[in-house]
Amino acid sequence: MGYYPTPEIVIGRIRSFIKFPEKDFSVLDPCCGCGTALKNLVHETKGKTYGIELDGQRYLQAKQKLNRVAKGGYEIATISNEAFSILYLNPPYDYDANGQRKEKIFLQDTQKYLIKGGLLIYIIPQEKLTTDLAKMISYRFGDIRIYRFPDEEYKDFGQIVLFGIKKKELGIVQKDVINMVNASNLGEKLEEIPCCQEPVYSLLSTPEPKIFRSGILDKDELEQCLKESTLWGKIKDSIKYEDNKIKNPPLPLHQGHIGLLLASGYLNGEMPGHLIKGEVIKKTIVTEEEEEDCTVTKEREIVTVTVKVLTNEGEIFELM
Repeated sequence: MGYYPTPEIVIGRIRSFIKFPEKDFSVLDPCCGCGTALKNLVHETKGKTYGIELDGQRYLQAKQKLNRVAKGGYEIATISNEAFSILYLNPPYDYDANGQRKEKIFLQDTQKYLIKGGLLIYIIPQEKLTTDLAKMISYRFGDIRIYRFPDEEYKDFGQIVLFGIKKKELGIVQKDVINMVNASNLGEKLEEIPCCQEPVYSLLSTPEPKIFRSGILDKDELEQCLKESTLWGKIKDSIKYEDNKIKNPPLPLHQGHIGLLLASGYLNGEMPGHLIKGEVIKKTIVTEEEEEDCTVTKEREIVTVTVKVLTNEGEIFELM
């Protein structure tokens, strides 16, 4: 599935570029895999980790490591825009069904989740940093720095790490485009990502996103949503037992509702002094109509509801 997890040595060096805030902040990985990279990135900080993962097995692993994980693709997830301090993006190295590179599509579709002034960490094969992708990056991001993986890790897929800060004012900077295209052509001559003595990027704090849920129904995710739902809390309060008394249902039952419950058998059984039984009967009504020189016989079916009551005195009568 084009999944290539970031080596631990690279995560450690990426961390050295970041000055983490003293307050809470949220980070997003829209293709988080087993969740290890994102967990290690913000280890021992106040970062809240959010991931999205399509593969079922890796999704279960990520749930054990990250604060929140949405199951499925980012395309069907519902997430607050401009809610995250870091967008950590190591997308699949592959083509989609329309022949477009997923590295570009993932960035194009998920950059909206990053706050203005937030940090993009973008990991892709060096050769895929094409002119059109460079222009797209330059349009939305500034303060761009690009490094290749360390020698041992670089030899397999030729990956690079691109850092960028999301702009408040959009626009392409031609110098940045040229630098990115040149970096893509340098191969092993591109500078290896260092371990910084002093942080380069000061990270902004962010509250937890108001909305973060998967498009796929997950039992644990549903339970979490119910716990956070004020409406569900009110419903539970309205129907819970108090002093062995049952409160009224959230909405009153109309006569038609009660009739259907009786007829379907859900209210069968003993009630104070009575035995009640509901029944639904289908009947056929035959009619004859004169049409010109002949008589036409017509049949139509109707459904009738009857509710019979047995009283204490042994009487049986119908309610409806």
